Amino acid sequence: MDVHWILLGQVAQAVRDHRLLEDVTVLHKETLTQIKWLKTRPKDAAPQVLATAD
Repeated sequence: MDVHWILLGQVAQAVRDHRLLEDVTVLHKETLTQIKWLKTRPKDAAPQVLATAD
């Protein structure tokens, strides 16, 4: 996914579409934040699952 945002940003720069570049920048950061959050979920939930498995 990260590669797609980078490529779209490069396209926006090449065609000098400042609005698209701004949107891509914001959405890319948002996507990275969501991925980071998703990666932490299993780490947070695993100890709880083990503790309640009894």
